[in-house]
Amino acid sequence: MEEKNLKFGVSDGLLIAASSLAGYLFAYVYESGYARVFNIPEEFISLSLTNIFVAFALVWIIPVSFILWGPLVTNILKNVPTPIQKEIKNLTPLIFMSAVALLYYGPNWKKWIYSISFLLCFALWNFGWPLLTQPGKQRYIDKLEADQRVKTELMGSNLFLDHLREYVGLSGLKLIWWIMIAAWVFRISGEATALRQKDFLILKTPTEEKIVLKIYEDKLICADFNRDTKELKEEFTVYRLSEGSKLDFRRETIGPLHVGKKE
Repeated sequence: MEEKNLKFGVSDGLLIAASSLAGYLFAYVYESGYARVFNIPEEFISLSLTNIFVAFALVWIIPVSFILWGPLVTNILKNVPTPIQKEIKNLTPLIFMSAVALLYYGPNWKKWIYSISFLLCFALWNFGWPLLTQPGKQRYIDKLEADQRVKTELMGSNLFLDHLREYVGLSGLKLIWWIMIAAWVFRISGEATALRQKDFLILKTPTEEKIVLKIYEDKLICADFNRDTKELKEEFTVYRLSEGSKLDFRRETIGPLHVGKKE
C-alpha cells in the first residue's frame, strides 16, 4: 500500500511540475522554430507572459482533437479485426504528426515528406514484419497477433521502461509522450509561420530600408532584403527601441521570404 501511495505522489508531482513548465517550453520551441528559418540566433529569443499563456492554451488543441475525433475513428474501425486495430492505434501519434506537418507546411513538400516517409516505413514494418517472422501461421491475422504477443513480451522485459513506469506511473509516461509531441507541433508551427508570413514591418533608415524579422522585448531583429527575389541577407542588424532615437516603420505585404545563400 505504501509503495502505491509513493508512486501516486510522484506522478502528481510530475503533473504539477510539467504544467508549470509546459507553457514556457512550448512558447520557446515555437520561437525557436521561427528563428531557425531566418537564421536568428536563439540567444536573442526572449519570451513574454503573453507568449507563454497563449502557448499553454493552444496545447490543449491536441488532446481535445483526440477526444473529438476518437469516437468517430473507433466507430469506423469497429468491424476491423482487433490485431489490425491495435496496430493502427500504435500508429496514431505518427499519423497525427504527419497530418500536422502536411497541414502546416502545405506546399513546402520538402518539409513534410520526411514525416510521411517515416510513417509509411513504420507502417510497412508493423504490418509486413509478421509475414517474415511468423511462417508457421496460415492466416495473416494470426501472424499479426503472434507478432504482437512477442512485442509485448519484449516490452515487458525492458528494464529501463519498467523502472520508468514504476517511478512516474503509466499516466506519467503518457504525459511525457504528449509533451514531446506537443513540443514538436509547436516547433514546426513556428517554422511554418515564418515560411508563410507575408506581412512585415519595414524600417526606414537614412540610407536604406530594412525588414523587421522579429521583435524581442525592445530589440528589433532586422535584415537587408531584395524586393524582387524576396531574398534576405544572412547578416542582420539589431536596433533598440529604448535608445530613444526616432524609428520610422510601415507595414507591407512582401513575403514569403527566404534567406539567401552565402556568396
